[in-house]
Amino acid sequence: MSFSDFLVNILGVEDVGATLYGKATYHDSCAALRECRIKEEPRKLLSRVKGLELLEMNDVETCCGFGGSFAVKFESISIAMADQKVNNALQTGADYIISTDISCSCTWTVISGIKDTPSGPCISQMSCLRKAKTSEGQT
Repeated sequence: MSFSDFLVNILGVEDVGATLYGKATYHDSCAALRECRIKEEPRKLLSRVKGLELLEMNDVETCCGFGGSFAVKFESISIAMADQKVNNALQTGADYIISTDISCSCTWTVISGIKDTPSGPCISQMSCLRKAKTSEGQT
């Protein structure tokens, strides 16, 4: 069970009262999307963040290339997959790339650095909602 699954499907919460100004694109982790079948829950939460415009990237369900040992055993394929995802995210014009998986976020950060392109801060969904609330002086 993920944070967004728990909030939306167990607690029935879709709006946490967060505010974060900017544009964001959401990256589905393979584990959440394929193993846990979590796709709409994170989007429901993010769509209710005041001031945040949620933009879908092309090929949203394509893996970012991390895949744990896959990235080590098939480094060149992994890098090419991540490069494609970063390009798709950049094409949205997003200020933030949000994911529920820290491994995916690390992959984004590394590939963005190699490409020397600003792909926006790569942040977890929980951090996004927490930062948003903290930025309004709430805890």
